[in-house]
Amino acid sequence: RPRDWSSDVCSSDLVEAALRGKTSQAAKVFIDRLSGADGQLYDYLADEVFGHLSSQLQAFLIRVSILPTFDQSVAAVAAQTTKAEAGRLLRASERSGLLQRGPSGRGQFRFHPLMRDFLVNRLTQEVSESEIGRTHLLVADATRTTSWRQSVYHLVEGGQPDAARSEE
Repeated sequence: RPRDWSSDVCSSDLVEAALRGKTSQAAKVFIDRLSGADGQLYDYLADEVFGHLSSQLQAFLIRVSILPTFDQSVAAVAAQTTKAEAGRLLRASERSGLLQRGPSGRGQFRFHPLMRDFLVNRLTQEVSESEIGRTHLLVADATRTTSWRQSVYHLVEGGQPDAARSEE
């Protein structure tokens, strides 16, 4: 279990419980199919984790889920809010155990992969494809001078692969 994923809700505990007693082959099949985007794990995340958050925090997390890794500034762009508000919501998310610190630990965040699956699924249910594309392009523009890789990723995800090629 990662040390920076501390909360009452820890998906590794759920996975460990589900794997107890399974053969290695059965465990591999289970893990390969594991996703926070559907099934019982989705229901658990929806009811027991996400459902207890404020509507403001839910909306923020859904919007930020387009980001594989992020800091406060990029989260503010994706959520279309102020940097101060993004910081407040990131702190609340971290206290709730919904975010992990990135590898550097300095201001970088990421979702647990199962939580991100869940949130991206919610995003595609609640936000139009064109709005998601626009958000990717906003992030691409905001990261153009600070993170070439992030900018290119969001250009491609935003439907502008030709612009991404010109960035390379």
